[in-house]
Amino acid sequence: MPSGKAISLRRAHTTLLLSEEAAILTGWAACQVWCARQNTTKIGLVLSNVEDLSGSVASALGSDVVDQLVRHNKFEQDGVTTLLLTEKTTENQTASVLLLLGIQPERLSTITDHPHVEACVFIPRTEEDLEAYLRLYPKSAKVELKGVDDSQQPTMTPEHRERVHWYEKHYEVIAHAHLQPGNRHVLGARQLQICRYCGRQHPATTFSKEAHALPLLIGNRTLIDALECDACNAHFGSVIEDHFAKWTHPFRTMGRIEGRRGVPSWKSFDDQSRIEAPDASNLLMWFPSGDSRRQLDEEANFLRLTLDRQPYVPMGVFKSLVKMALAVMPPQEAVHCDHLKHWILDPVHSFESYPYGPLNVYFQQFSGPTPTIGLTYWLMRRHPNSDIAPYLSFALQFSNLMLQIILPMHEQDKSFMNGKNFELGWFPTVAGIANHEETFGPTVRKVIDMSGTAPVKGDQEPMRFRFESREEILQSDPPDR
Repeated sequence: MPSGKAISLRRAHTTLLLSEEAAILTGWAACQVWCARQNTTKIGLVLSNVEDLSGSVASALGSDVVDQLVRHNKFEQDGVTTLLLTEKTTENQTASVLLLLGIQPERLSTITDHPHVEACVFIPRTEEDLEAYLRLYPKSAKVELKGVDDSQQPTMTPEHRERVHWYEKHYEVIAHAHLQPGNRHVLGARQLQICRYCGRQHPATTFSKEAHALPLLIGNRTLIDALECDACNAHFGSVIEDHFAKWTHPFRTMGRIEGRRGVPSWKSFDDQSRIEAPDASNLLMWFPSGDSRRQLDEEANFLRLTLDRQPYVPMGVFKSLVKMALAVMPPQEAVHCDHLKHWILDPVHSFESYPYGPLNVYFQQFSGPTPTIGLTYWLMRRHPNSDIAPYLSFALQFSNLMLQIILPMHEQDKSFMNGKNFELGWFPTVAGIANHEETFGPTVRKVIDMSGTAPVKGDQEPMRFRFESREEILQSDPPDR
């Protein structure tokens, strides 16, 4: 940009598959990362008018955030204040990082040339806006962030850019939402209550219980499904979601994910080690001296933990993710997935119930601060012109985890089942910002085969954390449980 000191982000919506909600989330996350690295505390959300808070902004950031912005012109979270600004109120603002939405490119210089502004993220709404923007600021790279100090600029890595382009080429998003506390939404609220899974309706079944479209245990308190009957709800809770809960338990404890009874505590198989979260910001850990499950690297400032996991059935974990995808799937696509509904309703986990495999979970665990509050999902369908991507893919991000699956579709993916090779790129995450992994540690990526039908016992999950400082305190014993 003309001043040579601002950040420029290429069309942020391309980062998360051409969705304005995703562009806003990406831009907001980028601003937060910049604040953390430059030790600044204020983000200015600059809109052409206050009415722009409705629609995609409310959907992306949540109604509770928008309500605070409307009432108080600011929203505070984790020491960072987001200020609500318009073109008319930027003259006296003091935010050093700006997120600009719905601003005409020719108006940008009057906003970004303010002496307090150190960085900005521009979100174009149309191709015309993008073209006009690039004519004015040709040095602003596409989907890259240009910083004050080029040696520290938080640019997108080439690998991340390739992943974004791959998904743009091969998929379209057919269901997507970022779920935050207070932004309640009921699926099927105005429809005749016919269960989307078993097909029954009153009086053959009842709908008296509140069913969560995505599990409450991963922090979903806002997306409710009015088309999940009580019988199916009970079945899912005991037959598949219980396995998902046990498999994700270590991640939910360390990520401080609040479920029905708060953040779950963790304890080792021998009851000698324990981790608890007194609140959503802190963890208390008790490990015996010399316990190999805790390794401290003081020179590199890393803590390595190996956490025991309760027995779980892998296929139950996979079915739980399939159930989430079916919950948010548009009706016109769900008619092709009756086989999946029958499969997840089968009380027995067996390969014979639906002979499709392997049931892979594409797992990513990225280090550093959680990029957004809440959780986000994407349900994607293959573009008609693609012949190498599976038909349906579902991705779920909560805390620092990204989980992705291919939905088993024996008709639409028949060629792949008959031996043709397919591709599925790693879904883009915030760790794709350059220097993120150098700052917070590497991203763990692995493909986990969840085809197993027998309980997995004695399983452990290795984790690694970077810390800034270490302070010795008086030793205390864990609470009796």
